[in-house]
Amino acid sequence: MHEDTRLPDVLRIADAPAERFASGRETRRLAGVAGLPTTHFAMGHSTLDPGGSIPEHQHPNEEVYVVLSGSGLISVANERQDVTEGCCVFIPPDAPHFLQNTGNGEMTVLWVYAPADVVDHWAQERAGRLVAPSLAPTQRDEEP
Repeated sequence: MHEDTRLPDVLRIADAPAERFASGRETRRLAGVAGLPTTHFAMGHSTLDPGGSIPEHQHPNEEVYVVLSGSGLISVANERQDVTEGCCVFIPPDAPHFLQNTGNGEMTVLWVYAPADVVDHWAQERAGRLVAPSLAPTQRDEEP
């Protein structure tokens, strides 16, 4: 029996390089295309400023958002729902989705998608081609 004595790869979130987006968020890639050497999935951490967002986009990867802190509004395939700390959201492949921080403080989200490739919405956002949608009242807000 061979025993692997190699230490596990460890990356502190705060040590991962951060990218600031004009939509009011900071994103750190933790695994996959950057960070830890995963080959089948990508994972990252985003901090959304009050009013900040991950603009609407879609990609062929399935994805999960885990809300670690704060509160916001998520839209997946035009279905909107409020989310708070502890919520996990499944995003099917090719479903348009966005997340908006609707709280007064920062909102932090862990995201995981597979397969681990470079999704093109980051380049579109850097070029100014993706913007956060305006938040229309949810159906619940419209009820008396």
